[in-house]
Amino acid sequence: MKKIFVTVMVLMGVLGTMNMNAANNDEVIYHANVKSLGKYLELAIEQQQVVERLNDDFIKAQIASASDQELNAVVNENIKQMRKTLDLKQMRKYITLLNVTANNKKLNGTDAEDTTNYFVMND
Repeated sequence: MKKIFVTVMVLMGVLGTMNMNAANNDEVIYHANVKSLGKYLELAIEQQQVVERLNDDFIKAQIASASDQELNAVVNENIKQMRKTLDLKQMRKYITLLNVTANNKKLNGTDAEDTTNYFVMND
């Protein structure tokens, strides 16, 4: 029970660092604190450096995206890049974070009927 509580608290901490409110297109939708993300995913030092670079690129690409389709393409590209860096366990956690963030954004928006997983971890 204690492990579940600690896991939930860490997850909430990581999600708390993610920016989920986009008032206009210039704001970043998915933005994780790399230090918190590194702790949650239990990244090695080498992985931490790569994830930090990928996160910076991800933020820039989100800002440059002009439509929801472009944003989805940016997210999918980030997932492909992360897949090269993270192991299977870490990747599942990362996909879960993206899905929770996307579902929260959807619930905070106008069309809250569908809260499915947007991004799927294909083994």
